[in-house]
Amino acid sequence: MSQVPAGWFPDPYGRYQQRWWDGADWTASVSTDGVPITDPMGNSPVIPFATPPTALPGGAADSGGSIRLLDTMGMPARERQRPSLRHAVAGLGGAILAGGAIILSAGESTNRTSVTIVGAALVVVAWLLRRFVRVEELAAAAVGMVVIGVAAFVIGLTVSDTTGGFLTGLLAALLFLALWVAPGFRGHNLLLALGLNALLAAFGSLSGGLSNADNTDALLPSGLTDTIGRQGAIYLVGAALLLAGTWWLDRRGYRGAGTALCASGLSAAVTGVVLLLDNFGEISGPLFVLAVGLAVCVVGSHGGRRTTTWTGAALVAGGMVALIIAIVKPDSTQAAGITGLVAGALLVAVPLAAAPLRRRAQAAVSDGSDARP
Repeated sequence: MSQVPAGWFPDPYGRYQQRWWDGADWTASVSTDGVPITDPMGNSPVIPFATPPTALPGGAADSGGSIRLLDTMGMPARERQRPSLRHAVAGLGGAILAGGAIILSAGESTNRTSVTIVGAALVVVAWLLRRFVRVEELAAAAVGMVVIGVAAFVIGLTVSDTTGGFLTGLLAALLFLALWVAPGFRGHNLLLALGLNALLAAFGSLSGGLSNADNTDALLPSGLTDTIGRQGAIYLVGAALLLAGTWWLDRRGYRGAGTALCASGLSAAVTGVVLLLDNFGEISGPLFVLAVGLAVCVVGSHGGRRTTTWTGAALVAGGMVALIIAIVKPDSTQAAGITGLVAGALLVAVPLAAAPLRRRAQAAVSDGSDARP
């Protein structure tokens, strides 16, 4: 970890939830449930025979139902899986095979009954492959197959000229989440992410997919939804909940499950920004984008998530540029260049100004952990 900056990370020795990395070495400063203490064994890598139950995630202090469920998922809930070219290609192959089967079953007239039956059959075949066939490539192909199978089954069963939207998304969410906890696919975080995305899409469809628009008034305050739009507000609230869940899981060492929440939250945040942006003015719009980007960036940097951090930073940069343009209103090439210089300078200056504050905060946390409770 020689290239990793100082910060709190999951304890590599397994004695506590987190341990302070000073940029060069692990220290004796540890943390359990956010409470900093000092490890009596110092920074020794030795793992003792007896470990306090509150020192490990899933112990007495973390006995909630959600934590117990994640503990049953094994390593996929805790660790982000390394990418594999073989698995990726096989997974896409399984999805394409399933897509071909769906197209053949639909025929020229798009027979919904056939699509539903074939979709269900694909799910069963994929489950059997994952459950009983011990070949990694076929297991990866089964994941792509089950994604297409669930989508085909749900669409064939629920979508018609008069129905769809909320029911489609809700059923897809239930099936993906059920597969996520079922033997065979248990703990596969792609299914968790797809289930959460489908759930968000289901509630988002309430704003326009149903004839009774008041359905969303029970979900969000009417003043908020009337001002900035029901669908975008639902996505943005969902993004806030998912990113908060990501922060919570990262803090407790469940980075695998946190990745699923983070992917869904990031998608929801971008969707919410796109849907709501037209409801803001020249100044408030960029400020809105900047605020959302800052929240995304903070969650990403807290969990060491590059894509999330850079996406949030891109939203911050875009909001800053748009804000400067709205204020300056450049009407020439020279003015546009000056606008770029000002926006770029501000984007460089803000992190420079924040760096001393961050160092002081880290020092305060580190000093506090040196005192025993």
